[in-house]
Amino acid sequence: AALYRSNGQGASVDMAKALRLIALALDALRRPDAARAAWTAARALYAETGIAAGAAECEARLEGASTSS
Repeated sequence: AALYRSNGQGASVDMAKALRLIALALDALRRPDAARAAWTAARALYAETGIAAGAAECEARLEGASTSS
């Protein structure tokens, strides 16, 4: 994620995809607070770039996390 930010590509689909992968890894590592932050950031970028399916997946993951806590 830092690499995308340093190259000025912070608000891109690639950054959203990178954050999604980070969120999945954090979920697998059972780090819910960090995962929630990554899902939230990815959702914002997907919404900003008009990718509704990506934003919906992030939203579903966030909703699932809040019901399992």
